[in-house]
Amino acid sequence: MRRNWAEQEIGYLINNWDMSSLNSIMEYLGRSQDSIIRKARRLGLNVCKVEEDILKKKWSSEEDQAIIGKYKELTPKELSQLLDRSVCAVKKRAATLGVANTVSRWTPTEEEYLKEKWGIYNIDTVAKKLNRSRNSVLLKAYQMSLRDQVNANGLFFTPSEISEILNVNIRTIYSWLDNGLIRYKVLRVGKRAKYQISVDYFCEFIENYQNKWNAIEADIDLIRSYYVTYALVDEGNLTFKEESTRWLEEKVSKDKHDFKKLMKPWTTKEERELINMVKEGFTHQEICLKLGRSIASTKAKTFLLRKREYSQFNEAI
Repeated sequence: MRRNWAEQEIGYLINNWDMSSLNSIMEYLGRSQDSIIRKARRLGLNVCKVEEDILKKKWSSEEDQAIIGKYKELTPKELSQLLDRSVCAVKKRAATLGVANTVSRWTPTEEEYLKEKWGIYNIDTVAKKLNRSRNSVLLKAYQMSLRDQVNANGLFFTPSEISEILNVNIRTIYSWLDNGLIRYKVLRVGKRAKYQISVDYFCEFIENYQNKWNAIEADIDLIRSYYVTYALVDEGNLTFKEESTRWLEEKVSKDKHDFKKLMKPWTTKEERELINMVKEGFTHQEICLKLGRSIASTKAKTFLLRKREYSQFNEAI
């Protein structure tokens, strides 16, 4: 004879569906498997319980005490290995026991560790060291404004930053990295490996491979700043001391001299052609191809002609 479900039975089914095995629910309620699954489906419960969930054993008091006592010390994965349970089962049981909902505040020591190791270690390593979840570490890093993990808050350069400093194509930078000209370390960010170039590695490269870059095109003032050291003296006042960079100044002087040698003077005929082409609306790219000059040269000459206020040029603009 069909038996109606009592409110107590429905409450027990809802509360124990994810925590107890199907066999234990059947035994407690004295109902068949089909009856319980039909009722669970009507209540919106997940009825796609896999075989290992159906056969799982009931939680013992010893297991509960282990979760309560060690949930903050061990990760769910480590607890699952200790208790011979799945990670999902451990998390669900911890939530039921009320220990998973406890959010511990970050201590100053933890925040300092995160700041120091951000970009040095990957997120999973930091999370394991601090015994926190990956999401907790990411959220705290966002709150502390720790944005670019690869840059490590200015400790490392990225290939794109090296490209900007030296004014060299990014593909060339990657070629130098792959060929071992620039030393680097690799940081795993998710599934991708990222290059990190320290200031020392960068300075080592520009000194050992001076023929690979041009001091005229590079940000030389920024490069000089990497050779400046400072110290606190006289009640906290800063004193700066520039290290010996004779090779760098010789490199700048040489590149300037070579640049001047490559510059051929403009003839009056070329200046007239430049004026006429500007009047006709030619671009700098088209002008440099026509006159056999670089874009930088045509732009510089255009500026000088404007400055000298050629009457014909003024009419063109």
